[in-house]
Amino acid sequence: LINYLSKWTISSAISLNSGNPYTPILARSQDWRDYMSSEGDNTMINEWNQSYSYIVGEKNSRRYERYFRVDLSISKKGKIFGLSVKQSWQILNLTNNVNILTYIYRTKIDPETGDRLGVEQRPLPMFPLMASYGISFEF
Repeated sequence: LINYLSKWTISSAISLNSGNPYTPILARSQDWRDYMSSEGDNTMINEWNQSYSYIVGEKNSRRYERYFRVDLSISKKGKIFGLSVKQSWQILNLTNNVNILTYIYRTKIDPETGDRLGVEQRPLPMFPLMASYGISFEF
Protein backbone atom coordinates (compact mmCIF):
# COMPACT_ATOMS: atom_id res chain seq x y z
CA LEU A 1 0.00 0.00 0.00
CA ILE A 2 2.83 2.42 0.86
CA ASN A 3 4.52 1.72 -2.49
CA TYR A 4 1.23 2.37 -4.30
CA LEU A 5 0.59 5.65 -2.43
CA SER A 6 4.14 6.89 -3.02
CA LYS A 7 3.30 7.17 -6.74
CA TRP A 8 0.61 9.78 -6.06
CA THR A 9 1.08 13.48 -5.32
CA ILE A 10 -1.64 15.92 -4.28
CA SER A 11 -1.00 19.65 -4.17
CA SER A 12 -2.99 22.84 -3.96
CA ALA A 13 -2.47 26.57 -4.19
CA ILE A 14 -4.54 29.37 -2.69
CA SER A 15 -4.23 32.93 -4.00
CA LEU A 16 -5.74 35.93 -2.27
CA ASN A 17 -5.13 39.52 -3.34
CA SER A 18 -6.69 42.74 -2.10
CA GLY A 19 -7.07 43.97 -5.69
CA ASN A 20 -4.45 45.46 -7.99
CA PRO A 21 -4.50 49.20 -8.64
CA TYR A 22 -5.59 50.61 -12.00
CA THR A 23 -6.06 53.99 -13.63
CA PRO A 24 -9.75 54.66 -14.33
CA ILE A 25 -11.09 56.08 -17.58
CA LEU A 26 -13.41 58.99 -16.81
CA ALA A 27 -14.57 60.16 -20.23
CA ARG A 28 -14.02 59.95 -23.97
CA SER A 29 -13.33 62.94 -26.17
CA GLN A 30 -13.89 63.33 -29.90
CA ASP A 31 -11.61 65.44 -32.05
CA TRP A 32 -11.70 66.46 -35.69
CA ARG A 33 -8.36 66.96 -37.43
CA ASP A 34 -7.71 68.72 -40.68
CA TYR A 35 -5.81 66.46 -43.05
CA MET A 36 -4.37 67.50 -46.42
CA SER A 37 -3.86 64.83 -49.06
CA SER A 38 -2.93 64.93 -52.70
CA GLU A 39 -4.21 63.17 -55.77
CA GLY A 40 -2.22 62.07 -58.81
CA ASP A 41 -2.31 65.43 -60.63
CA ASN A 42 -0.96 67.44 -57.66
CA THR A 43 -4.46 68.50 -56.57
CA MET A 44 -4.66 68.98 -52.81
CA ILE A 45 -7.76 67.73 -50.99
CA ASN A 46 -8.72 68.99 -47.57
CA GLU A 47 -10.23 66.20 -45.43
CA TRP A 48 -11.44 66.07 -41.86
CA ASN A 49 -10.67 62.93 -39.85
CA GLN A 50 -12.39 62.00 -36.65
CA SER A 51 -10.32 60.66 -33.73
CA TYR A 52 -11.17 59.60 -30.20
CA SER A 53 -9.15 59.70 -27.02
CA TYR A 54 -9.86 58.86 -23.40
CA ILE A 55 -9.60 61.17 -20.42
CA VAL A 56 -8.06 59.23 -17.55
CA GLY A 57 -8.19 59.78 -13.81
CA GLU A 58 -5.32 59.87 -11.36
CA LYS A 59 -2.81 57.07 -11.95
CA ASN A 60 -3.55 53.91 -9.92
CA SER A 61 -6.28 55.70 -7.94
CA ARG A 62 -8.73 52.74 -7.98
CA ARG A 63 -8.43 49.04 -7.25
CA TYR A 64 -9.85 45.94 -8.89
CA GLU A 65 -12.11 43.80 -6.74
CA ARG A 66 -10.59 41.23 -4.41
CA TYR A 67 -8.90 38.30 -6.20
CA PHE A 68 -9.36 34.78 -4.83
CA ARG A 69 -8.49 31.45 -6.42
CA VAL A 70 -7.98 27.84 -5.28
CA ASP A 71 -6.18 25.36 -7.53
CA LEU A 72 -5.92 21.59 -6.99
CA SER A 73 -3.53 19.18 -8.68
CA ILE A 74 -3.20 15.40 -8.50
CA SER A 75 -0.43 13.50 -10.26
CA LYS A 76 0.60 9.86 -10.53
CA LYS A 77 3.94 8.37 -11.55
CA GLY A 78 4.09 5.07 -13.36
CA LYS A 79 5.32 3.19 -16.42
CA ILE A 80 3.74 2.74 -19.84
CA PHE A 81 5.51 0.68 -22.52
CA GLY A 82 8.66 0.72 -20.36
CA LEU A 83 8.78 4.54 -20.24
CA SER A 84 8.53 6.59 -17.05
CA VAL A 85 5.25 8.49 -17.14
CA LYS A 86 3.69 11.18 -14.98
CA GLN A 87 -0.05 11.83 -15.40
CA SER A 88 -1.51 15.04 -14.00
CA TRP A 89 -5.06 16.19 -13.36
CA GLN A 90 -5.55 19.81 -12.45
CA ILE A 91 -8.53 21.97 -11.52
CA LEU A 92 -7.98 25.72 -11.72
CA ASN A 93 -10.26 28.14 -9.85
CA LEU A 94 -11.91 25.32 -7.92
CA THR A 95 -14.33 27.73 -6.21
CA ASN A 96 -15.34 29.24 -9.59
CA ASN A 97 -14.76 32.74 -8.20
CA VAL A 98 -15.22 35.57 -10.71
CA ASN A 99 -11.89 37.43 -10.81
CA ILE A 100 -11.57 40.56 -12.95
CA LEU A 101 -8.71 40.66 -15.45
CA THR A 102 -9.41 44.19 -16.70
CA TYR A 103 -12.22 46.56 -17.58
CA ILE A 104 -13.53 47.28 -21.07
CA TYR A 105 -14.86 50.75 -21.84
CA ARG A 106 -17.37 51.94 -24.42
CA THR A 107 -19.49 54.99 -25.06
CA LYS A 108 -22.83 54.74 -23.29
CA ILE A 109 -25.65 55.71 -25.67
CA ASP A 110 -29.28 56.46 -24.83
CA PRO A 111 -31.30 53.93 -26.91
CA GLU A 112 -34.25 56.31 -27.34
CA THR A 113 -32.44 59.49 -28.38
CA GLY A 114 -29.05 58.23 -29.56
CA ASP A 115 -27.33 60.77 -27.30
CA ARG A 116 -23.94 59.90 -25.91
CA LEU A 117 -24.16 59.74 -22.11
CA GLY A 118 -20.53 59.14 -21.18
CA VAL A 119 -18.30 56.13 -20.73
CA GLU A 120 -19.56 52.74 -19.58
CA GLN A 121 -17.26 50.31 -17.76
CA ARG A 122 -17.69 46.53 -18.05
CA PRO A 123 -15.51 43.94 -16.26
CA LEU A 124 -13.70 41.27 -18.29
CA PRO A 125 -13.35 38.21 -16.05
CA MET A 126 -10.50 35.71 -15.97
CA PHE A 127 -11.09 32.05 -16.64
CA PRO A 128 -13.83 30.20 -14.73
CA LEU A 129 -13.47 26.74 -13.20
CA MET A 130 -11.29 24.80 -15.62
CA ALA A 131 -10.06 21.20 -15.58
CA SER A 132 -7.06 19.83 -17.47
CA TYR A 133 -5.19 16.58 -17.96
CA GLY A 134 -1.58 16.15 -18.96
CA ILE A 135 0.88 13.34 -19.45
CA SER A 136 4.69 13.54 -19.41
CA PHE A 137 7.07 10.89 -20.75
CA GLU A 138 10.70 10.45 -19.74
CA PHE A 139 13.04 8.66 -22.12
